[in-house]
Amino acid sequence: MKVLHIIDTLWQGGAQSLLKSLFENQKDNPDIFLYSLRTREFNLDIDHPNVIANISTSRFSLRPLKTIREIIRTHQIDILHCHLPRSHVFGYIIRKFYFPQIRLVIHEHGEIFEKYFIYKHILRYICSKTDLYICVSGASEKELIKTLKNKESNSVVLYNFIDTGVYNRNKLPPGRDKEREKLGIPWNGFVIGFAGRLFKRKGWREFISAAYLLKGNDRLKFLMAGTGKDSKKLINSIRLSGMSRKIHYLGYIKDMLWFYSLIDCLVIPSHWEGFPVAQLEARALGIPLIVSTGKGLNEIQDDPVLAFENMNPEDLAAKISLLFRDNSLRLKLSVIPDFNVSLYSVILYTEKLNSLYLNLI
Repeated sequence: MKVLHIIDTLWQGGAQSLLKSLFENQKDNPDIFLYSLRTREFNLDIDHPNVIANISTSRFSLRPLKTIREIIRTHQIDILHCHLPRSHVFGYIIRKFYFPQIRLVIHEHGEIFEKYFIYKHILRYICSKTDLYICVSGASEKELIKTLKNKESNSVVLYNFIDTGVYNRNKLPPGRDKEREKLGIPWNGFVIGFAGRLFKRKGWREFISAAYLLKGNDRLKFLMAGTGKDSKKLINSIRLSGMSRKIHYLGYIKDMLWFYSLIDCLVIPSHWEGFPVAQLEARALGIPLIVSTGKGLNEIQDDPVLAFENMNPEDLAAKISLLFRDNSLRLKLSVIPDFNVSLYSVILYTEKLNSLYLNLI
């Protein structure tokens, strides 16, 4: 059984990180391939011999079709697994016009929550050639079924995963106090973290607004990691609000364990998510979580998190203040639920994914 994964780019995002971990945990598997349709700045490096990237930066070029066809013919690919909207279109074209016997899998990472009519139209259009939809959360599957207007959709929920060999407390780097001191964080400081791509729906504005509401508490510090199209807007927002000494923007962080070692809680203020990997990472490390009530969040079974009203910075500020004051609540939220974490391991994910492939064949 040979599988070709296709993705728009290898830019740092949730789908790309998932594929990186999936492939690097199968370095010796010669039957999986990954093709990126175009190149962007800050591409992820994936340590696997069967990763191929189109060097073009064009979003609209059809040249990748030739390469995909060559890969399928050369390696006798059985399953085409497509991630993110542009790859869905390429997968449909390949199935319809070149390889009608190949199995087509569409992986819905949460883009269905975006208010883009064209994407939902694409999903409906390619439905006849799609053998399986994989959804990253129950919320995204529900939206998919609604979009396809089909109560008996050929869809399954397969939650994202983390590498539990990497994300565990024993792997956190030492020297936390010294690293925090370099950032001007007092010894008794309480650090609230944000990590994610920087665009509107990730909730970075609400995070900064909540920090501003709490500016009177000198012990509270805020660390932000990530990059994206709103990076300059974020920097200007911090500067104009006079919060430069309160909020530290770190930019793109390659070593996320270093980042996690510095914070006392993680906030996920997204308006919606497919299924946030950061939520799993924080849980595996025993970091208390404050999470919005947006779609695709809070689906981890029996997971102790502190929820705040979606897009409400006042409620977020109140929850941060509560967590800061309540030691017993912090201890409760920092307990690592071992059985839950193991359910989201890369090993179990790979087993489930392979089982889905076998069912198709």
